Amino acid sequence: KELMQKYPRSPERTLGGFDTGMASRFGYVPTQALVKALLEEDPYLPKIGIGFVNNPLITYPDSKATAEAFKKFEFLVFSELFHTATTRICDIVLPAAFMHEHDTVGYWPQWHGGIRANVKLVDPPGEAWSDMKFINELAKRVGLQKYFWDNEEQILDYMVKPMGLTWKKFRDEVHYVEGKWKYDPDKVIGYGTPSGKVELRCDTLKKYGTDPVPRFKDLKKPLESLFDLTNNYPLIMTNYKSEIMMLSGYRNIDRLMKKSLPPTAYLNPDTAREYGIDEGDWFWTETYRGRMKQQARLQKGVHPKVVNVEFGWGDWVYQDSNQNVITDYRQPWDDATGSCAIRGYACKIYKVKRKEK
Repeated sequence: KELMQKYPRSPERTLGGFDTGMASRFGYVPTQALVKALLEEDPYLPKIGIGFVNNPLITYPDSKATAEAFKKFEFLVFSELFHTATTRICDIVLPAAFMHEHDTVGYWPQWHGGIRANVKLVDPPGEAWSDMKFINELAKRVGLQKYFWDNEEQILDYMVKPMGLTWKKFRDEVHYVEGKWKYDPDKVIGYGTPSGKVELRCDTLKKYGTDPVPRFKDLKKPLESLFDLTNNYPLIMTNYKSEIMMLSGYRNIDRLMKKSLPPTAYLNPDTAREYGIDEGDWFWTETYRGRMKQQARLQKGVHPKVVNVEFGWGDWVYQDSNQNVITDYRQPWDDATGSCAIRGYACKIYKVKRKEK
């Protein structure tokens, strides 16, 4: 709070600024707003980038534009477990400590509402650090030590203090605090809303200049010119995530790759027949931004107008299978949240020729 008062944020100097709705008010910069700022140098050109165990060149919308943008950083540092498309363009790559190579508070998946002690079981290899240690030590070195802690245990003490515990007590004696469900069919418990009821109208949205009742026509309107079906792009691209992999990660792990299908896109059998695509064929999905290929699986439950492609490929193996080659970082973005679409693109499909395989 003290730093926020000392260095107040203004939309004019915030990445995304007036274009990212509520996001800019809460200190969040949507991914595509960072890409836009780097490419257009507006409102300024970010000079230093630091990232932790993520792979923007594969996971951000519009991978080609993201790669071009990230190369404009004067200095780019990532902490990672494995090399990725992103680490390959970094100035420095630092080794990250994996889960159970350091103590931490576990709160995921958040919808369970529980808090657990993730306990260090082994030392991290070499000079690998946790994200927590990295950020804390960096803060000390840039003169912000009074806002941070002496060591990681103090950080963990701070995190569990609202429960009336120290980290050691939580780790060694409590281990886990189970989330409590307030729902009771026999009682009116109340929800965490201003009225205590289910609210179809959100006055918090109104407070920040957004329609308190989101309307589909308003959400759709900015995207109509980009997402309307045409003779050239008669189908709709959507996407899903693998149940074997974690987003774009771990596709260099042989044991996981053996359990996983190759990059797989699902089509309705009638749609596949219309385009001369059989089960197991590789085919291109193309939008106005580019094309990428995945292997066909046929499912009757898929709408005949839909192509359901898989997110997360494009690194290590299957480099022509990155879904984000065919998405767009550019505006229009959602007025309320500043998010950009990675589904719903008008597309066309066609079978990969033998010489292209």
